[in-house]
Amino acid sequence: MANEDKKDFNAMLNDSKDMPKFQTITDEKSIEKYGGSRMYFAPPIDYDKIMKHIPFGSVTTVGKIREYFAKLNEKYPGGIEAQKEMLETEGHTIIQKGRKNIRYFVKDYEKVLFELNRTN
Repeated sequence: MANEDKKDFNAMLNDSKDMPKFQTITDEKSIEKYGGSRMYFAPPIDYDKIMKHIPFGSVTTVGKIREYFAKLNEKYPGGIEAQKEMLETEGHTIIQKGRKNIRYFVKDYEKVLFELNRTN
């Protein structure tokens, strides 16, 4: 007889756990590893949908799935590369930092930084 207190696989798969959500992380090692302090958490069903697209005999990695979700992130429509292109189109110089965890920055951003205030 099944344990009625435990959820079955489909129930867990469809439990969104208040996701998708963004969370700010403060652990320096995690920030360095993932390239930023904001993390996106997708619900289990989204991972399932991605994995169902992987053809028989092929594999993927968690990192590739994260990259895929990053491209769907509404903060950066089209992902980091599209954001980089838009900034370059506006005349900004983009510099790359890091070898393993590549991050991009706008060169001399302080000179073109727009200050937000209540009158804007």
